[in-house]
Amino acid sequence: MAKSLLNVQLDKNWRLSCSDWEAKVLNEKQLQYAANDALVAVKIFDKLVKKLEPTSFWKSSKLNFDNIQERLEPFFDVRFKEGFLNNCASIERSKAAVVAGKKSKIKPLQTRSISTRSKALYDNCNLQAPDGELLCTIDAKKAQWYVDQSLGEIISNTPLTVRLNFEPSGRAVGDVGRYYQNPKENRCVVCGRRDPLSRKNVVPREYRKHFPVVMKSHTSHDVLLLCPECHQLSNIYDLKMRTKLAEQCNAPFTKEESAVKYIELPELKQVKSAARALLQ
Repeated sequence: MAKSLLNVQLDKNWRLSCSDWEAKVLNEKQLQYAANDALVAVKIFDKLVKKLEPTSFWKSSKLNFDNIQERLEPFFDVRFKEGFLNNCASIERSKAAVVAGKKSKIKPLQTRSISTRSKALYDNCNLQAPDGELLCTIDAKKAQWYVDQSLGEIISNTPLTVRLNFEPSGRAVGDVGRYYQNPKENRCVVCGRRDPLSRKNVVPREYRKHFPVVMKSHTSHDVLLLCPECHQLSNIYDLKMRTKLAEQCNAPFTKEESAVKYIELPELKQVKSAARALLQ
């Protein structure tokens, strides 16, 4: 629209448009980008409004913004999937409710969200070797599994502690071993927030799947807890690092890794299948 109406070419470089816009302090390029976007939007509005309410050269009069607002109201806050016609119908229903003296309920604005956990990730149950040495902390479900499989017995309930009746293949050694021995808090590792939380894979799955088995089996030290805000920010930095590694190692993303994921509706899936059948 800026190009067609104002003959202005805006800088829409994806690195800038997809940068961290939720940062507390924006950099100079971000400020210029946002300022240009806002200014161009005002200029486009001004030009289109003058087409809606044309005035002659000899008759200079102020624009009737009440009239303009009434004509533009069906387009306000239209969500893409709802479309213009649905929004018009919604506005008419709202007007009818006001006339009838009813209060229409305004739906809260939906924002982006990251799925969060409904229960704690860490139960901090203890798993011991036959001689009583602490091997690691595990969740209650895994502790019960050892008992159900007759691989260990409960020796304490506070905290739940299971002692194995066989010699494990490995024991806690060095810094890595101490990490698995320490109890872990159910809180964001960045800001300390306790709720809501979600799991964060520090090593992305598309990289982890290429690791040797010894680096993937029974290892979870790259899985951390983050609150939605910190999780979203970390994803932005992840993308920067992945892009840098792709260029540095000459390993571009595959089509599946770079493609945008969509939610497929069952009704549309049936229509799509029927269309394929007709084409065949």
